[in-house]
Amino acid sequence: MLSRNKKTVGIITNISTWTKDNPKTYLGNLGIYYSIDSNNTFGYSFDYFKNGDIHFDNNNKLISKPFEYYHSFRFAHSFSEKLSAGLGLKIIKCDLAPDLNPSFTTLSIDFGIDYRRQFYLTNKSNLRWDLGITAQNIGPKIYYSNIKTQSEDNIPTNVSAGTMLSYKIIIKEKSFLNFNLAYQIESIVLTTPMIYGTTSSGWINEIQKGNNSMLIPYSGYFGSFELKTNNNYMNSFNFINKFGAEIKLNIKENMIFSLRGGRIEEFESKGGESYYSFGAGIGFYGFRLDYSKLF
Repeated sequence: MLSRNKKTVGIITNISTWTKDNPKTYLGNLGIYYSIDSNNTFGYSFDYFKNGDIHFDNNNKLISKPFEYYHSFRFAHSFSEKLSAGLGLKIIKCDLAPDLNPSFTTLSIDFGIDYRRQFYLTNKSNLRWDLGITAQNIGPKIYYSNIKTQSEDNIPTNVSAGTMLSYKIIIKEKSFLNFNLAYQIESIVLTTPMIYGTTSSGWINEIQKGNNSMLIPYSGYFGSFELKTNNNYMNSFNFINKFGAEIKLNIKENMIFSLRGGRIEEFESKGGESYYSFGAGIGFYGFRLDYSKLF
């Protein structure tokens, strides 16, 4: 959520389901935003993730129903026509293994910055370029297990950078056509866990792979970007590449029709999976409905 909106208020909601693999798994969101002027925007959202039923035995007697939700409070401010930034606070409640491990509640901070340039080509067309960087889930370490002797872990922090080119053609007054091209690269900032090996005396006290979990958060975050080779082991990057394109028709700022397509690619070192996405949207007088599917 970034500013540069007119004075307005809006409600956003969406739901994503995994009907093929697990019909009881879904992600839902409900949010509201309010732009008090063209420079300042406030927002709140509630996100709930249900991870279906997890079976721990073959007799279906030990079933866990993990879930996670968070409240997010956000504020965005425009410093100029070119630069804006946003800050968010999350209150996270997580229960990954109900009845087995205790749930936990923690806080995290989100941050984003956006740089925008506008190029006027003719009196009926222009080109806009956006460049943004975000960091999400910057927070303290927590215990994922009820065994307090185990080390604490960081919640995964997501860092991403993206850019978008938008070409706008004015058809007639208050009606225009947009062509958008976007690219985003993401990384989960999480240090490789410790893997111990034995010494020549047989003692298990040498770290062969990964980093010491007692690193301070600062060292852990930036250390996850370092490529290290230790005993023929490489702690490689975990990047995800996202490509997207959209065509959108806006008629008198009251009706919107859009078509979107995209591709998601993982690095070979982290699985090498790839997916295609398709989406369509329609909007009337401030109400908008979007649908998307992953292949």
